[in-house]
Amino acid sequence: MSDEFFLGVVLPVIFLLAGGGLLATAARHGVRTRAFLDQAREAAGEVVALEEEPAMEVGDSRTYRPVVAFAMDSGQQVRFSSMAHSNPPAYELGASVRVLYDPERPHEARIRSFAELWFPLLLLGGLGGIFTALGAAILLGYIPL
Repeated sequence: MSDEFFLGVVLPVIFLLAGGGLLATAARHGVRTRAFLDQAREAAGEVVALEEEPAMEVGDSRTYRPVVAFAMDSGQQVRFSSMAHSNPPAYELGASVRVLYDPERPHEARIRSFAELWFPLLLLGGLGGIFTALGAAILLGYIPL
């Protein structure tokens, strides 16, 4: 396979496929989040622990995931780990947070925050848009290689 064929055809097709996959995943996340929000109830929660996530590579710092406890409308106590983790921790132990939960699946609750609900969609959609645009630009000759 020649370098020109790889750079002019194969590489942009790979970019387009990767971008399309990321955009599809972002769209699926958006639809699921919207459906979750349509069913969700809101409750007051409290950060009761910070789970330490191990470093992914040597030299990386550890991250912390808040563990939140809340009471459903029925009075049932629920405890869940947030999907988002960070260093430094985004929440302090004992912090009050607003929680969204689906009464059918309360252990899949989420902290009511932009980052928790929409950041994955923005990240995947942004990366998907960049890969798709680059692949299309190379394939159409707007970016000469």
